Amino acid sequence: QGLAVTYSLGKSTTENPCGWQQYAVINDKACGACSKLDLPRVSYPQKGGPVLYQMLGTGTLDPASGLQVGTLARLLPKLNAKDATTDYPAMQIVVTPGNPPTTKPFGGFGRPAAMTDWLHVLGVDPWHPNHLLAADIINQTMLESTDGGATWNEMKQLTQQVTDSGRLNFRGRQFFNQNADKYPVDFFPISQVTAISFYPDGSDQVALGTVQNGIFLSQDGGKKWIRVPGSEKATLISSLYWRSANDIIVSTYGRGLWRVNWQNKGRKIDCSSPECTHVYYERPPKQRPSPYDLVIMAFGGQIRGVSLQDGIVDEIFVQPGTTLTYGVDTGDVPGIKVTETTASMQSLGAAQLPGAPPGSPVISGLTLTRVALEAELEGVLFSRGPRSLFIRPANEPAVVRSAVQAAARPGPFLRALSATEMEPGQEISLQGTDLPARAQAELQMDGVFVKTVTAGADGKFTASLPAPGLFGLHVVTLVVDGKTMSGMMITVRPGE
Repeated sequence: QGLAVTYSLGKSTTENPCGWQQYAVINDKACGACSKLDLPRVSYPQKGGPVLYQMLGTGTLDPASGLQVGTLARLLPKLNAKDATTDYPAMQIVVTPGNPPTTKPFGGFGRPAAMTDWLHVLGVDPWHPNHLLAADIINQTMLESTDGGATWNEMKQLTQQVTDSGRLNFRGRQFFNQNADKYPVDFFPISQVTAISFYPDGSDQVALGTVQNGIFLSQDGGKKWIRVPGSEKATLISSLYWRSANDIIVSTYGRGLWRVNWQNKGRKIDCSSPECTHVYYERPPKQRPSPYDLVIMAFGGQIRGVSLQDGIVDEIFVQPGTTLTYGVDTGDVPGIKVTETTASMQSLGAAQLPGAPPGSPVISGLTLTRVALEAELEGVLFSRGPRSLFIRPANEPAVVRSAVQAAARPGPFLRALSATEMEPGQEISLQGTDLPARAQAELQMDGVFVKTVTAGADGKFTASLPAPGLFGLHVVTLVVDGKTMSGMMITVRPGE
């Protein structure tokens, strides 16, 4: 209903029998038949107290798309009073700057991939309450406001980035329509951008998640953005939680939890013998050490090789399931292709790398030197085994860290050998790897047992499952000893 505060966890007290003190109310008459089916966003400016933004559905449908038009209610504290007021920004998009500018109405707030309709896509600067970022699902563009929602400007470059220059749709459907005559085409639409999050202890760092184009980061409040390399594996992102200024936990709808961590920044490498050995690539002794300025580290797997063109790295081959982190002093990360593969490096034309030192057979990282917009291979980092992606917090017992680091394999890992979009009843071929030799495991569909599989002496198995009869998204999981170890998502759609 607006802004309310409790000092008793909502319990009734003598001073406040209701348990809550209502400070401001959203007036439905001021915004029409409003729907308030989402959580408010809050900003904590250094002076003046908190400012809340409540996203609203006006009840009015856009005639072209059939989607509900959105607006905002802003709850502001009163000066020198324990109370608040509510106002409603004008919500106009600037088409042509001028005095006055040419404008058009704001469309509708984007929504993430979820079974509910109550979380909308809006980012509010925690320290500057007038600075907002939004995904407009009707106008299909990213927007920025610096006046609390009164006017908005299109973020054309960011829109191009999240849609991969138009290759991906800005707006789509999460579930396929099974009743085309009854429901509109855009039944239950979602936006490509599904989550926006400012770092709570500062305004410069912003992260946003997408349906199928990964995670984007900004270090300057949203002016420039880079995509986290390899993050497109985390699809249907639902939220972004900042553990610190360089550590984000990413939740997804049906694809588990992921982590973005750029702790290895610039030339600061956690590389000390015997845990890590740095071997230079084709450099005479008189040129060592070279001033490399980009470090790529592998976690939960390993780098298997690289493809070079005149010393420039144009592709990195990794073991399936490997996460790469990039540490760079300044500037964007070079656009190096990353390929998961189990094929031989010779068949892929990979470069001949230095031999592994004794006791450190795993390639756990690369050092590179920037050359314009590309990067030249400088050295190879070798470790005794795959590095763990999980870093122990300061207050976590050391024995937990030891247990995590003792794991010698990144698996088990489940992947598709056939298309992951199919008709009901169509077979999907799967492969499991990195299981213990001759271990038994279960394959489940949406949490329900389907069949038992047995790995061979090499820790691998192949199997096939029929696609469910229900249209939409389904999750296949690999369960070993009662624990879910890996999973993947498939889509069932109507036949032609």
